[in-house]
Amino acid sequence: MIDYNKKFYIVYNVLTFFTPRSDSVYPESELVQLYSLLINSPHVVTVENHVAENKLSSELRVIFWSLDSYNNWASENRSKYDELVDLIQQVNSTDSNVKFERYTSLDNYISAFPYTNYSDKNNLINWTLIDFHKHFMIEHILPLGKIREHVGNGQLDIPVNVKGQGSRFIKERTSDIIRRPLSSISTKDRSFPRLIAYSFEQTLITTMYKSPWIYRKLTDLTDQVEQLASEFITDCDNAAVLIGHESLGKELTLHTHRVGDTIQYSFTISVRLTFNGPGAKLKFYKPLSKNDPQLNQYYSNPMLLYELVNGETPEEIIIKDRTNILVFSASLIPHTVEYDNDLYLFYVYDNVTFKEDKFNEIINRSSTTYFSNLDADSRLYFYTYQ
Repeated sequence: MIDYNKKFYIVYNVLTFFTPRSDSVYPESELVQLYSLLINSPHVVTVENHVAENKLSSELRVIFWSLDSYNNWASENRSKYDELVDLIQQVNSTDSNVKFERYTSLDNYISAFPYTNYSDKNNLINWTLIDFHKHFMIEHILPLGKIREHVGNGQLDIPVNVKGQGSRFIKERTSDIIRRPLSSISTKDRSFPRLIAYSFEQTLITTMYKSPWIYRKLTDLTDQVEQLASEFITDCDNAAVLIGHESLGKELTLHTHRVGDTIQYSFTISVRLTFNGPGAKLKFYKPLSKNDPQLNQYYSNPMLLYELVNGETPEEIIIKDRTNILVFSASLIPHTVEYDNDLYLFYVYDNVTFKEDKFNEIINRSSTTYFSNLDADSRLYFYTYQ
């Protein structure tokens, strides 16, 4: 059993109602300022707002990475925080139906509401989406990444008969990673960029005014991911960003990537943005033979893959941490993702060239090597980035 009061430093703002309340007891202006004061700080893991089903209690829970993190945050923000909380208290001070209490981890307070096991921060990401921003992404960003078809006169339409397609965007070049000119064999002109209406960077621009926080955080994150990738690879065929969430369907379509002139690895950085459940499940099936006569057909016809792997048990990886790195030959290994109620970003660089000694570094760092009994082209390497 994890003691969350020891793993993190938590501040509990608890409201108890003697009769049920359906309306919010937090003044909107002060609440927005309070959230802004917290979620913009690198010292804060996240902010949770819990309301009991019977409407008799609620809890605004602020989670800091540690007591030291709290002290660093408080040295700059505590007076403003207390001012805002006092204003919230004043709104309810004349209401005999409301009782306000504040506790911290040092009080050994145990909440009646569930706790979330947030993964450790790393050099890439030290924040977590609050529910408001999670729903904003689902409503405003995911739909822009659904596969489009050209229906004429420059108009794009979303095919209604495609299931498990996910939400995909082109990843623009923002580093020295070269996107190579593609050969007529390996090109995806007919089935990849043409069906994706926007780059991820273009999509984020649409959030600039509706949600500046999302725009800043995801723009910075996406740039940092590309910089991290540039430490390992010099070039790729193309790059994409995939968003994962159960609203897109239970599972991403089982697929492989298009076969190029040579078998090359795909390099993927996964980033988990929320922690509502145990984690999405990556599934990898036994690698295809490079001599399979239908190898070139699997990319454009996933049903062939479903028939091929029918009855097989895949290797599975649960995405528990904030950031993972995966390297495998995506044109040989059929793969999919089983989504849950959390949000994930997958930054995928296809058919890459590694910098000197960087591939060996990945092998040495990998916590697990899958299909290790097969030749090098068919192996999958996975590790958690710290």
